[in-house]
Amino acid sequence: MSVQPEQQPALALNTTVRIGLERTIRGQITAICIRATGITYEVVWWSESQRRCEWLSAAEVAAEEGHETMELGHYL
Repeated sequence: MSVQPEQQPALALNTTVRIGLERTIRGQITAICIRATGITYEVVWWSESQRRCEWLSAAEVAAEEGHETMELGHYL
């Protein structure tokens, strides 16, 4: 008997998200990393003419309406 992997939804690559305490910064997901502690997203945004890039937890990003998700079960 084979065990089916648990399906876990994640935001899709290139999804526009809002970050920051007030969720006023708009960024884009450019990579996804599956860690033992959960999923993290590499988010890129521009701030004062400088490109920023950070790895953020799922709790630190909020997708805009109409975003796409994907299932990561076969990777877990």
